[in-house]
Amino acid sequence: MTHILYLDECYDNQSNYIIMAGFSVPLSKWKEINRKIIRVKNNFFPDNPNINLKRIRRNKYDGDKSWENLSKERQDEFNSEIFNIICEKGNVIIASLIDKSKMNEKNKELSFYLSYSFIVERFQYFLEDIREEGIIIIDKAENSQEIKKLFNNHKDFLKNGVPVKGRFLKSRKEINNICENMIFLDDNDTNLLQLVDIIASAINGKYNRNGDSWFNRISSVIRKSKDGKIEGYGLKIFPP
Repeated sequence: MTHILYLDECYDNQSNYIIMAGFSVPLSKWKEINRKIIRVKNNFFPDNPNINLKRIRRNKYDGDKSWENLSKERQDEFNSEIFNIICEKGNVIIASLIDKSKMNEKNKELSFYLSYSFIVERFQYFLEDIREEGIIIIDKAENSQEIKKLFNNHKDFLKNGVPVKGRFLKSRKEINNICENMIFLDDNDTNLLQLVDIIASAINGKYNRNGDSWFNRISSVIRKSKDGKIEGYGLKIFPP
């Protein structure tokens, strides 16, 4: 069974961590999840059923106050339904966090390279565990150069492996279960990319804003070790 990994990043100049989050769903569940998101949108935003869900998390995007006009009770109901969709059985979250304060080089390009390498590594481990294949879908950036660099990094990782620091030397993790091509889509037209934006915001809330409430809602589907450990499995924090 093929798995789709929807990918989004979350960063700003004031935050310690650059966050890249991935939301993996079985291809067989894609239509069902998409239909559920559409139903939620139609229920809560009947006048704007095509609303991009990231708007409700950022006031600067909410020009018509679609979110603000909901009562607190309706907002809570919305959150409950959306997080229930995210946390359905079979869905898996992986994420990488780059601690800018501990980086010797403050280069944004390097941070994104590292973030993406850790995502590919975690996704490969997950696919190996379940003996399946996967493909990565990401929101197309406005900066075409960033797209080109990410595409080239992806090609390099699949050809040469992901750099992995071993116990005594640097080796490379072979990437055999991930499709050689990424897919770039507009999140305005892709409901599941909008879901992963909410996931990235939840992780950002915990690690950059000291708020656990959203993170606690998604923790059940973050990839874990057999003994329930998240960090080092579903979450890769660098430098450690």
